Amino acid sequence: MNDKIKVTVSAPDAPLFEELMEHALTNYGRVENLIRLYEDVTKGKRGKRSNSQIDILRSAVVFIHATMEDGMRSIGRFYLPNSNRDIIDKIPLVGINNSGKAEKFYLGRLAEHSGKIVDEVIQESIESHLDKTSYTSTSDISAALSSYGINQESIKPLYPTLEAMIKRRHHIVHKADKVYSPGPGKQYAKSLSAKQVRKWNDTTNHFFGLVAEEYLRPIFWPEDNHG
Repeated sequence: MNDKIKVTVSAPDAPLFEELMEHALTNYGRVENLIRLYEDVTKGKRGKRSNSQIDILRSAVVFIHATMEDGMRSIGRFYLPNSNRDIIDKIPLVGINNSGKAEKFYLGRLAEHSGKIVDEVIQESIESHLDKTSYTSTSDISAALSSYGINQESIKPLYPTLEAMIKRRHHIVHKADKVYSPGPGKQYAKSLSAKQVRKWNDTTNHFFGLVAEEYLRPIFWPEDNHG
């Protein structure tokens, strides 16, 4: 395994690309390390894998989804401040509630931000909103990308694989990956393979690469318009 997996990306003219790819590639390596750890502890062993061994892969699935959510928040931090009023209106003023839903407020709530410029209040509200935002399906992901104006023509083919990863993560986190009707051999948790987890990791990394490509397109290839 490689303990030094921090990836550094330098792109001063493309800050989203820099942040997104640096985090995505670093986390890709961290998941790959978990997969290799599982392969090491099961190497040369025959028969069914134990739940304690497969728990390494389950941890990797949870980490992949965390990478997805972290990356989506990075995308939101870049695009939301420049969004139109209809999008901004859906973001609650920072500190006004914990529901994540925008609501009307009295002038006194703005007094709490006295001394700040408007851009600071908007940015703090966006940060607070994104911290509370979860992406529990590819529908959530697609809706967010659409609101940012990101073309998804090349991204949509990845959604079935990503949806399967998200559903499995949900089953692991909320149901301990339990099998409710154990069959022969009393298998109380769902099986999982290194091949499947690696596919989910590769697809998540590919997803961020395609989003980065769409972000870079108007910067470096303005004449290349999907529309």
